[in-house]
Amino acid sequence: MNMNKNIFFLFYILSTPIFPQNYFDLGELSFMTAPNGQYEDHLGDTNINEWNLALDLPLVLDEKNTFLLGLSGNSTRLTLQPTNASHPIGLATMGIKLGIHKAYSDKLNATFMAIPRISSDFANGLDKGLQLGFLALFNTKKTEHLKYTLGLYTSFEEFGLLVVPLLGWYYQNSTQNFEMNVLLPISADVNLGLGTKSRIGLKFKSLSNSYAIDTESFRNAYLNKASNDLMLYYEVPLSSNLLFKVNAGYAFFRSYRVFGEDDKVDVSIASIYIGDNRTMLNAEIGGGLILKTALTYRLYFAKKE
Repeated sequence: MNMNKNIFFLFYILSTPIFPQNYFDLGELSFMTAPNGQYEDHLGDTNINEWNLALDLPLVLDEKNTFLLGLSGNSTRLTLQPTNASHPIGLATMGIKLGIHKAYSDKLNATFMAIPRISSDFANGLDKGLQLGFLALFNTKKTEHLKYTLGLYTSFEEFGLLVVPLLGWYYQNSTQNFEMNVLLPISADVNLGLGTKSRIGLKFKSLSNSYAIDTESFRNAYLNKASNDLMLYYEVPLSSNLLFKVNAGYAFFRSYRVFGEDDKVDVSIASIYIGDNRTMLNAEIGGGLILKTALTYRLYFAKKE
C-alpha cells in the first residue's frame, strides 16, 4: 500500500464519518462573525467574532492501525454585559487530539480518541480551564455508498460532565455530486456539486462548550456557550488543493451564560442539563445572523477500483 493510500485511509475517519469520498482535509482556518447580537431584556448589542484553526496529521502504524494526531485552536471575542460595551472579553481554546483508528474488517472500523485542552480567558495563565474529552466512534459499511456511525463523546467541562450519544450516516451517490454527512445531534451537511469541485450546501452545527473566566466583572466564574447554527454555503476551489467557502445563516437558541465556578449541573446529556439550579450572572444574548468564511487545504486521491 503506497503512502497516498495510507494517508487517505487515515483521514476519511477523522472528525466526522466520511465514506467513500476520495479526499481529506489536512487543515482549515475559518472566521465567523455574528453582528449586532441583541441582549434579551436589555438594551444594546454585541458583535461576536470567532477564529478557528484545525490541523490533522497521520501516522500509519500498519494495515489495521493508525495513530491520530490533531491540533486545534479557537479565539472568540464578545461583550457579556451591555454595561461593559467598551470592555469585550477574549476567550480561547488550545487543544490536541490523540487517538487510534482500528480496522476490524472491510466493513467495520473504530476510532478512539482523547482530547485534552485548555479553554479560558487565560487571566490566570494555564492554572484554570483544563478540560478532557473522550470520543469513541464505530463505523460500519452498508454499501459502497452508505456508511453508518454509532458513538459516544464525553467531556469534563467547567459546568460538569457532558455526555453526547452519537448516531450518524454518510451517503454519496455514484457520480459523487451529492453528499449527505450526518452525525446527530451535533452536525449535518447536505451538499450538491455544481462543477468540477464547486458545491452548494446546507449545514447544521450544534455547539456546546465552556471557558474558565476571571474578569473584573466576573471573578472566579465560567462561561457556558451553546448555539445551533444553520447555514447555507458555497464552496469554490482557489487552486487544486485550496478551497474557499462562504457561509450565511442563523444561530438558534444561542447563549453565552456566565456562572460561578462552583455553580455546576449534575450532568449534561447533549443539550439537556440535569440538576441545573445555576444562577446566571450576565445578560442573555439571543440568536441572530451569522456569517462565516473558511480556507481549507484538501488532498484528493483516486478512488480504489
